[in-house]
Amino acid sequence: MQICRDPFFNRSLTWDTDDPRLTQCMIDTLFTALPSAVLWILAPICLKILRARQCQTDKKPLLVTKVTLTATLILLIFGQFAFFTWNHKKDGEIVLADLIAPLVLVSTMTLALAVQIVEARRRVYNSPALFFFWLVLLLSSIPRFKQAVQNTNDEDNAPVAVLSGIFLTLVAVQFALTFNNGKSSSPSEPPEHFVSYFSFLYFNWLHPIIWKGLKRDIKGIDDVPSPIRSMHVPTHIPHFLNHWNRTVDRKGICFHRRSAPDVATTVKSKKTVSLWWVLARAYWLRITLSMLMGLTSYALQLCGPLMVKVLVRHVQDVAEEQWKGVLYAVILFVISVSQSALYQHFLRQLVVSSLQMSAALTSAVYRKSLKLSAQAKSTFDSGTITNLMSVDAQKLNYVFPHLANIWSAPFIISVALYFLYQVRQINVDTSVLLSLLLSSSLSLAGLTSMMLVPSSSFSFTYFVSSDDLN
Repeated sequence: MQICRDPFFNRSLTWDTDDPRLTQCMIDTLFTALPSAVLWILAPICLKILRARQCQTDKKPLLVTKVTLTATLILLIFGQFAFFTWNHKKDGEIVLADLIAPLVLVSTMTLALAVQIVEARRRVYNSPALFFFWLVLLLSSIPRFKQAVQNTNDEDNAPVAVLSGIFLTLVAVQFALTFNNGKSSSPSEPPEHFVSYFSFLYFNWLHPIIWKGLKRDIKGIDDVPSPIRSMHVPTHIPHFLNHWNRTVDRKGICFHRRSAPDVATTVKSKKTVSLWWVLARAYWLRITLSMLMGLTSYALQLCGPLMVKVLVRHVQDVAEEQWKGVLYAVILFVISVSQSALYQHFLRQLVVSSLQMSAALTSAVYRKSLKLSAQAKSTFDSGTITNLMSVDAQKLNYVFPHLANIWSAPFIISVALYFLYQVRQINVDTSVLLSLLLSSSLSLAGLTSMMLVPSSSFSFTYFVSSDDLN
């Protein structure tokens, strides 16, 4: 049995024509796998995050509407498959893609149904999994519907076109429902939890707070909604202490009731605990996510000039098809919008990570200041402890958001120089290029390390010279 009845890509049919059309093989494979892959990748991540939230079912009519629409979409997939199989069974042209594509869509729709029920029980309105799934499915359903309409010359294909139109409409309705905003049961609840993912993506949830500040003065904490759960200090202390104690136990270091000579010996010994390693292990997921966002944002920023170059060439070439210019403009718009959103969330994640780490360090220092022995209190007075919590620990808030410049600056400079060489054919000497990259990297790394030395040295010395952290 063949996989497809036609080639995956036909240049004369898809690109070099005034009326572009996709092959049936591309629609059944690529445009079916893309939305399914988006949901199957994002759904487990979102469901794992939702395990910490309590079950509070809200807006049952909306849940019933979503579930009904999803069930209808599953029935439409079976209907399209039945009509399509019946028409091609007469000619004996059933291929493997005709059987696999409906099964993949049905399994994906079933997963979407389960995600909708779980998120509705936990009052989740900003689901990235469902938002991107319905968006990609809506975009991938447009060429399928277009091809079904173009094949309506045959009376046997008319029901398939009708079912495709209904399928496209219901997917558009499902995507529109993702813009629905919830309503918090208490004014003190975080607004990020009750807005749509589009509002969360572009920070539209800040508008009510901004308008409140314009209308009247914000005098106290009661006028500001509470932060999200990831910003609560009590959630970070056990998490940080768990990683710290595991690292200490793994290296076999004991900090209980040491005298002054023992402390000096411990500091000079090879068995030390790196505070930065503990922080990296404790907050690696958010840091990695932010760095991936930053890398993607910088890559999209560099792709913008390339698309402008392609668009300019299209304008200069009169013989090229007009629809390509529209496609280039849409791609340029998508790149600009995506880059802006990714960069803002990249900075937000870095700031959140720095606040989490500084809060964990401040709380850990305060926790140990309450359990110091008499000998340790003679070494560390109250002024030193106050400086540790108020000055040194807070340097993370100023330094950590700029750590990405260590790798982003050389990346942007090197790619920009490469583009400059490709456009102007400038003979850039290798030594000049290397010196420029090394100077930018070393300057940023040196500046950052100078700011980080007090934080790292004080934390390690304080943890070693005191009693047990627990």
